[in-house]
Amino acid sequence: MPRSLMVRPAALAAAISIAVASPASAALGPNQQIGDESGDDIVVTDMDGRGSRLVASFDATPDEAEPYVVYAYTTDGGAAWSFSTFAGFIAGSSRVALCGSIAMSALVVREDAGRRILLEQWDVTAPPAASSVPVTTTGAHRSPDIACLPGGRTAIAYATNEDGAWLVRLLAGDLDGSPGSSQLFEVGPGAPGKGLAVASTDSRVFVAWFAGHRLRLARFRIAGSSPYRLTRIDTTTIATLPTGATPQLAAHGSRVVLAYRDKGDLKVRRSNDHGARFGSARTLRATPSGTDATPTSVSVRGDRVAIGAIEIHGTTAMGLGYASADAGSSYTRIASRSGGRIVATLFQPGNAVRYAQIADQSISDPPADRILFRRE
Repeated sequence: MPRSLMVRPAALAAAISIAVASPASAALGPNQQIGDESGDDIVVTDMDGRGSRLVASFDATPDEAEPYVVYAYTTDGGAAWSFSTFAGFIAGSSRVALCGSIAMSALVVREDAGRRILLEQWDVTAPPAASSVPVTTTGAHRSPDIACLPGGRTAIAYATNEDGAWLVRLLAGDLDGSPGSSQLFEVGPGAPGKGLAVASTDSRVFVAWFAGHRLRLARFRIAGSSPYRLTRIDTTTIATLPTGATPQLAAHGSRVVLAYRDKGDLKVRRSNDHGARFGSARTLRATPSGTDATPTSVSVRGDRVAIGAIEIHGTTAMGLGYASADAGSSYTRIASRSGGRIVATLFQPGNAVRYAQIADQSISDPPADRILFRRE
């Protein structure tokens, strides 16, 4: 049976390189080892924050056993962490969103009839009770994404196979299965191996994905109140990128930030008008041939932006963390750590927005089981 992560006391780890983006961006504190899973490969997949609360998801692969999902969450800015485990037959990476105090996760499980998406949700202030709601029939791809909607509702973007053709869909609303509680949109043809992403604000929902070589963005308006309904605005091509993949998306107010990999490089674009227009691509990490720098997360709060990434060359890897304090006009690499991924987010434990990250050691040699948390 899968084992729950064991909470460890705060522990200092080796310092990593730090660069301060501006006076508005404080230095990172020390690494805190928040858990391990002895004998299992642990990969951090997502992270989100609201107020002083943070939630993260991890894919765990035991030796000679079925993979499972671990969730870590804190209500005090990372001083103390709690953990829970979903022990189903996982068939893809999990993603999380923190909607007030309610953590929600989209994950794909394997069943006899095929793959389907489950929605996991629980109150981080009153754990560990959680509910699992099946939100799709079979045919789902491995990598859905999830975002919060007003009124405690949820948006999940996913790819599904229909008669041999891959389609990207958006499911939004109260995903409890009751009649009329949700809306389903066919966003467009997709290429599931290239990834997809969903993000939301109080008035908009955005879906980014690749249709062949085209990086596409669909926009939806949130209208009405109790219940809220989505109406489609438009779908545009951001860029044509024959080697592009793995979009990551975040939005706040009128600002939308889109990161992706192109020709092995880590790139980012910004929109200041609700995604109607994007500026030119900015290269955050240029890589030599044979090396890929891939975004793992994007977070936006006001003028602050946080981007997590992983750079892989052969059997070696390095996690990367980037921060911007000027709405994405400039970025500084604020963190790096060898041996795995960094996933980053922004949260607001007091009056100021802060950067936070989790790093794993999943591609170290041999793989280590440590999960390291760090924040401003």
